[in-house]
Amino acid sequence: MIRGAPPVPALDTLRRLRWRAKRRDFIAGLKRPKRVAGLVLVLGLFGLILVGQMLSPKDRAFFAGEDGRMQLALFLTFFPFMSIYVATKQSVIAFRPEEVHFLFPAPLTSAQLLRYHVRSAIFKATTASLFFALFLRPHDIAIPHAFVVYVGLFAMTVLLQVWVDLKQIGRTQEARKTRSRIVGGLLLGWVVVTAGAAWIQDGGVISWQLLRHVSLPVRPFMELLRTSDPLGMLPWLALIGAVMFTLAASISRYSGDVREAARDASERTANTLERLQGGKMFQDAPKQHTGGRTLPLFPRWGGAGPHCWRQLNALRRSKKSFVALLFVAGIMGFTGSRAESLGPEVAALIMAIGIGAIGPIYVQCDFRSDFDSLAWMRSMPASPTAVAWGQILAPTLVLTALQLAVGGWGLFFLRGEQLLVGLAVLVALPLINMLQLIVWNGAFLLFPLRMLQHGGPPNVGKIVRIYLTIGAVFMVIGSSLGLATGLGVGTFFLLSWAGLESETPRALAGTLVGFTAVFAMVAWGISVLGVLYARLDPNRELI
Repeated sequence: MIRGAPPVPALDTLRRLRWRAKRRDFIAGLKRPKRVAGLVLVLGLFGLILVGQMLSPKDRAFFAGEDGRMQLALFLTFFPFMSIYVATKQSVIAFRPEEVHFLFPAPLTSAQLLRYHVRSAIFKATTASLFFALFLRPHDIAIPHAFVVYVGLFAMTVLLQVWVDLKQIGRTQEARKTRSRIVGGLLLGWVVVTAGAAWIQDGGVISWQLLRHVSLPVRPFMELLRTSDPLGMLPWLALIGAVMFTLAASISRYSGDVREAARDASERTANTLERLQGGKMFQDAPKQHTGGRTLPLFPRWGGAGPHCWRQLNALRRSKKSFVALLFVAGIMGFTGSRAESLGPEVAALIMAIGIGAIGPIYVQCDFRSDFDSLAWMRSMPASPTAVAWGQILAPTLVLTALQLAVGGWGLFFLRGEQLLVGLAVLVALPLINMLQLIVWNGAFLLFPLRMLQHGGPPNVGKIVRIYLTIGAVFMVIGSSLGLATGLGVGTFFLLSWAGLESETPRALAGTLVGFTAVFAMVAWGISVLGVLYARLDPNRELI
């Protein structure tokens, strides 16, 4: 693919050796019952999803109809847009640590290194394409057809990202950041301009269809997913081939040395992998200059205030994970509301529920992120219960703020009794978040294991534990809210039996009793967390 870079037997040998090592590790892992159980579990989940897709009605399947295809196109547009932005901001031509030690001292040209990187990246994109073809395709398109289309899309994204990165090599980091802001503004401007054009075209009607032109960059691939006619495919295939050939030719003409930029990117990638293996998967990398404003000191609150203040300040290093969380919640809200053709208030509700469901996994500013600090935390003049309050209060505030940001606008579409119910849920939201965070932290304090193990992804035991924790969260929230609702309804009818005829005071009294019951459960759960925290051995090794 890269002109002037003849095949290098050493690179092919390196690739073959790596695949032999992976195959040997896989075969050795099959001798362990846990590995076999994990493989069976993963294959079973994939099989259930595929069977569910085949048995679901065609008109209710994912990406059915024009609205579904538009959702898929918008989702796919995110990949080239994000690739361009990231490649503008920082170098993306990276290698593994063993590749750096093996390739960089070798007598290889820059073109040979580029070709090796492009081939490796396209191979990774091919494996991702298989996943997309299995689970993210229109119901009337065959899996092999979708697979070929996705391979083309992600291969072109790889070439585009490398081309953009090569155009930025030699610029200072500040210059690249400035350009990335400009590129980010242009991409957002593209969304605004295309949505405005659709709004004018539709005569000022507000609907999801305003975003239909945003996905024009991936329209050739969507057209290939739309038709199975070979003649109809030819124009789009010719266009895609011309773009990919142009990008490859431009990359092949690059005459500079990519080692210096690739070394920085490779080191950054290695540090990221190290953080992932260390259990800090959702925390941004530490920066060289960490100065800036901090939150004002909180009241002591018996020792809970300093812990809450410290955790909220630490969350400033998790901005990227919040962006990813908001993006996932937005996709959930958009897809869920369009699947049933419901109103925007449903989208807001689904987004808020999505934040509440997956937020505790992303927002880890509690005992799960403080295991290495237990020794000095024990030396602070604060009771275990106060420490537990401080640890739970910080993620509760963050989760509640995120839910209000993505779903609070839905209250403006509610009327009458629906608005009253929405306001009641809004008041109960912090308590619900506290309940589920208590369960997550309680499971961690009982069995303090990291999400990721050193040297690989979670094994079957950790996967099962995650599912059990999620099930426990639903059980605790369901039983707590059920008990509180029962006490509130019982209070309502008890006051009626006692002779109070007005419904408004009875409803207020029942609501107050229900909220008091939920708060009492939260307080009891916090005290249990304090006991678990006091009994946990800080010298225990986390795996």
